[in-house]
Amino acid sequence: MNQATTELSARRRVAVYQRVSSETQRERETIKTQAEALERAVAIRSDIEVVKVYQDDGVSGTVPFVLRPAGAELLSDAAAGIFQEVWVYRFDRIARDEIDGLVVKRDLSERGVQLYSTTEGEASRFVFGMHMLVAADNRERQLKLMAEGTDRAAREGRYCGGIVPYGYRVAGHKNTARLIPAEDQLPGCLMSEAEVMRHIYSRLALDGWRCRGIAGELNDLGIPTKYTIEGRGLRGKNVQGLWGAGRIRNMVVNPVYRGQLLYGRRATKQREVIRASVAALVGEDLWQAAQETLTRNRICAKNTERVYLLRGVIRCGVCGRAYCGSQHRGEPWYRCDGTLRRTELVAKRCHAKILRGDALETIVWDDIESFLRSPGEILKKLETEVEADPVREALAKERVRWGKARQEWETRRERLLELFEAGHRTKAEMEERLSPIINSLAQAVARVAALDAQERDLAPVPISADLLDEIREQLDAGLSDERRAEIVRLLVQRITVFTDIAPDGKKTQRVFVEYRFPRVSLTGTVTGS
Repeated sequence: MNQATTELSARRRVAVYQRVSSETQRERETIKTQAEALERAVAIRSDIEVVKVYQDDGVSGTVPFVLRPAGAELLSDAAAGIFQEVWVYRFDRIARDEIDGLVVKRDLSERGVQLYSTTEGEASRFVFGMHMLVAADNRERQLKLMAEGTDRAAREGRYCGGIVPYGYRVAGHKNTARLIPAEDQLPGCLMSEAEVMRHIYSRLALDGWRCRGIAGELNDLGIPTKYTIEGRGLRGKNVQGLWGAGRIRNMVVNPVYRGQLLYGRRATKQREVIRASVAALVGEDLWQAAQETLTRNRICAKNTERVYLLRGVIRCGVCGRAYCGSQHRGEPWYRCDGTLRRTELVAKRCHAKILRGDALETIVWDDIESFLRSPGEILKKLETEVEADPVREALAKERVRWGKARQEWETRRERLLELFEAGHRTKAEMEERLSPIINSLAQAVARVAALDAQERDLAPVPISADLLDEIREQLDAGLSDERRAEIVRLLVQRITVFTDIAPDGKKTQRVFVEYRFPRVSLTGTVTGS
């Protein structure tokens, strides 16, 4: 064996590993920077031989090493004994999580492979662990700074990335980026995205359409979806580019269309939901009316031809949710939406008792028909029956309870801020304790606002005398079930069902019906509401 062969066999076999974690880093050619630094380090060493280069381009350091394409290949080749050492630019290229980094270090050591950094040198297990802890801490600090900057931008109403809602486009760049209405005409269509959204709200709020019917209309008109406009798929998969009922519903409930942008509302981790203002596509009244139509359509039982006479007007006195219609052995029943099993995902299930509908439907319709035929007599009868207003009393008690809760959370927030300002709490402690307080406070504020809205709904609604005359004329000719249901929604303000539980566990119900009957004279003619 000659001297050259002996020197070659004496060289240590080295593998080079490189990683960058984002598209931005790709554009800045960070991989190239790492490669050049490693090449310079290798060039001055005559006792090593680079046998293979492994690159994970655009892979986050939080992804376990074994799940990265190049990382998994490197571990497999290490088990096969292809190399003796692994060189990296810095140890944080291995992992940004201290546990995963130590696992990789252990697996390589068990295979007789050493880990070496061109900037940090060769590290023992202790020193390497310190590098991993520092890398994890740096990443945590960086993420916190980025989150604070993003939250600040969100409060200012700037576009912070993510899917742009249909009907909007991004104007400006980075610090000046804003969401503005997309008023440009769509290709092959006479409407813009913003006009399509206004059309959807009009169909729901003014025409009472269902989401399925709206989706069918948009497909028939050839109006492109967001994915079709942008020429992309969903999470890397192709889509049909057709409108669906679920997509319509998800768009309509988005508060951005009434001018309220909620940043962080879909976050998987507990965090503050930031509210900012953007240009509204529809007015508040139209947005609320569309939500009411969605509620009416939802509480009607699916896959049934039966018309539930009281759908949309029954509310639970326990949890405030709507009653939905169902049937058993051909008979109508109504049950609180809060009693359904899926409710457990977001709140405690309601204990309200299911309500048999045939008797209540008969009572309510008899009252309505009596009013339409002899308004004076039915009003006298109802006035003698009404002794108090339990619905308003229940709302008032609930509002007092949530008002106290709101005041308590506000006090806790102020107390925590005072402790922080006095130096008795660190910033990390304050942020950790402040997050649940802010979430609870937001929940209390939202509940108080909802109770206020329910109380406003109790106000009488004016009804046209001509409309009542028209309905009276239709009574003798006969009314369809659909028409009767429309009349119920017109003349019934609200039906509230209270469920009481006795000490022995037996449930009883109290039902209160509030009508929108206008004031009438003794002759039965409408004089005002």
